[in-house]
Amino acid sequence: RIAILRKKAVQEQLNAPPEVLEFIASRISRNIRELEGALIRVTAFASLNRQPVDLGLTEIVLKDLIPGGEESAPEITAPAIMAATADYFGLTV
Repeated sequence: RIAILRKKAVQEQLNAPPEVLEFIASRISRNIRELEGALIRVTAFASLNRQPVDLGLTEIVLKDLIPGGEESAPEITAPAIMAATADYFGLTV
């Protein structure tokens, strides 16, 4: 995955440090398109905001793509939906 990101960075002339490539490769593992998209997303965000590409920026930009972590939303299940709906309408399940 790191080799794919390095190749994409060279092809697109993107300035991404090795630690950023390693971070993306370690967190995005579903498919190549998503991997390359994450790299493009980070470098485009940095370019538009005139910020250097670094690990902190990468974590912020990709927080909605990276599963897990403290900031991830709780899993929504059918029983949770039923309980919330029943609570809203003052009913019991």
